[in-house]
Amino acid sequence: MITHRLKEEAYQPQTDIVLLVLLEITSSEGTIRVVRNTENVTFEGNTYEAIEFEFTPPEHTYDAPGSARLEIDNVSRLMVEKIETADEIDVRMILITDEALEGDQTPDVDEEFKLTNVEYDEKKVQGELTVDDYLFDRFPSGQFTPQHFRGIV
Repeated sequence: MITHRLKEEAYQPQTDIVLLVLLEITSSEGTIRVVRNTENVTFEGNTYEAIEFEFTPPEHTYDAPGSARLEIDNVSRLMVEKIETADEIDVRMILITDEALEGDQTPDVDEEFKLTNVEYDEKKVQGELTVDDYLFDRFPSGQFTPQHFRGIV
C-alpha cells in the first residue's frame, strides 16, 4: 500500500526527493538484491546492486488479480545463475525515498510477489509477477457432512 507521504510527494510539480525501487529476488540458490539506479545503495544493512529493470503494472480487472511484468538486464548473467534451477522465485519489491537511506524510515511500499513464466536470453530476464489469488479459495475449507459432524443427519 502506498503511504500518504509518498502520494503527496509524487503529485508535487517539483521535489527534491528521489524514489528508489529495490527488488529482493529469492530462490533456492540464494538472494539477489537490485536497485533501479545508477549506483549501488545500502538499505536495512543490505547492499542493492544497480541494475536496469522495467516493471509493468498489471491491467485492472474485476474477476481476478492481474499479473505484472518484470524485465531485468541480464548482461552480467547474474540473474541466470540464481534462477535457472530454481523451482520457486519470490520477489520483494520495496519503494523508498533517498531519505530512507540515511535514517530509520520504513519503506513507502513493501510488497511480495511470485516470479513465474520466466524466460531469459543474453540481454534480459523477464517474467510475470503474481500474487496468491484468495478470491476463489473455499471458505471455510471443510464441509459440514455427517461423516465429520455427527449431529448433522
